[in-house]
Amino acid sequence: MEKNDDSEYLAPVGSRILLHEERLGTIRYVGKLDNKDGIRYGVELDENIGKHNGEFEGKRYFQTQKTKSGVFVWPKDVKHPCDLISVIKNKYTSIINDSNGIIKTMKGKEVKILVDKDVTEALCDIYSLERISLEKVPVGFINEEDILSKKYFHKCKTLFIKQCLLTKWSDLFNILKVFPKVEELSVFGNVLDDLSLQLSLEKIENYREIVKNIREFSVGNCSLNQNCVNIIPLIFENLTSLVIAVNPINTFCPSTKGNLECLKKLILDECVVHDLSLLKEGLLKLPNLEEISLIRCQVENIPDDIYKYFPSLKSMHLKYNDIDNWKLLNNIKKIPLLEFLEIELSRLPKYNNGDDVLDFVIAKCPNIKAINKHTITGTEKSKAEVIFLRDIPENDPNHVEDIQRLKKIYTDIVSSTRKDRDFTKMKLGSIKIEIIKDSSSYIMTVPLSLNFKTIIQGASKKLSFSKLSIKSINIENNNEIINVEKKLFNQNLNDYLYKINENEIIKIILLE
Repeated sequence: MEKNDDSEYLAPVGSRILLHEERLGTIRYVGKLDNKDGIRYGVELDENIGKHNGEFEGKRYFQTQKTKSGVFVWPKDVKHPCDLISVIKNKYTSIINDSNGIIKTMKGKEVKILVDKDVTEALCDIYSLERISLEKVPVGFINEEDILSKKYFHKCKTLFIKQCLLTKWSDLFNILKVFPKVEELSVFGNVLDDLSLQLSLEKIENYREIVKNIREFSVGNCSLNQNCVNIIPLIFENLTSLVIAVNPINTFCPSTKGNLECLKKLILDECVVHDLSLLKEGLLKLPNLEEISLIRCQVENIPDDIYKYFPSLKSMHLKYNDIDNWKLLNNIKKIPLLEFLEIELSRLPKYNNGDDVLDFVIAKCPNIKAINKHTITGTEKSKAEVIFLRDIPENDPNHVEDIQRLKKIYTDIVSSTRKDRDFTKMKLGSIKIEIIKDSSSYIMTVPLSLNFKTIIQGASKKLSFSKLSIKSINIENNNEIINVEKKLFNQNLNDYLYKINENEIIKIILLE
């Protein structure tokens, strides 16, 4: 580093730094500004929360990628990378004075708390920590003497070093030497170099030994290229979960000779993967993958044979993508074990203004248990299937297979025109319900259009209780119990009851 006139050290261009207000950035310029005193850093912030793009008062000093991610700061206002142990001590230990007192700052004043010697020693023992979480602090490396001291974090199983100042994989592996028992590791938001350019057979074996216990690993938003991402499983052989989100990649194909049998969860959120066929080669090496997340990946194509590459998949997250036709959903539902699906419903086509696309998705995917984190009840499924048969045109080639399947179940539902819509909704007419509260009950006949709020109001007069005391209700129908919370009391019976056996009495249990 160079010294300026004020005897301050100046970091070189390209250095990662941490500014006040926990802003991370990279130095792009070191020097004076025209007509200004003193040397400053021109910094490109990671986020678009700066003041300019590197141009100041008509002169360009550096160029940012984002429109307003540039700032000029004094060197004294910048934190440079420092060693891990110092940062851990600073966060996890209190300031102890000579009389075994802990000095805390409360409302701007220092307060001394007297504690026993044993408690003081325990508070200062950072090596007994089981979980360490560091975020937006200037961790950049570990000192060699801290590795040689043999003081290891044997109890620590979770280590988060997120959005800090790590830039080298070699520094990360050195840090992990003092965390031999870590199982969950996250370095999300650190800008790391290319691991694929610095490996030898000897290094691979050494690194494998260091990370052998790690099961969950997040390297999201670390500016990793395709080769670097693919090489990770070659080192981290025992991963069950891998997060490589927000990196400039469009696929994932482990650089391993054999399959990565243990990996069950893969997160690719905000990577650009227009076509899922790009993932095929990599997925062939992940036969036991149970969950994949592709949120905001600009997905616009899902190939017909995608099911062949997901033999074990149970959960698929596809929200905020360009899935805008039913053919793509047809390909998704072929995945044999898929039970949980997240998808952008608003992009799928409707046939009438009043259509609820969720009903169509439920009807088309009989094996799905939850859509967008909403668990599908048996009643909801039956209702959706009836609506699907009623509203979907029979000549639509994207739905022929589903229509034929459902017609075998609902042989009497043939209405599909707008004219018949209201008739179909009222098809079930009035029903008998038994209102139950504690040990009291009574039976009444009501229309399906009646809402729960009105039912409770009537029951409160009949059974003499306060309608405001009811917090939820249970609906018992066909050996199924559906719970309706208070915030949903404005909904109608026909929102929950669509398939009802003739002469059956539906039980509604009022709960306080």
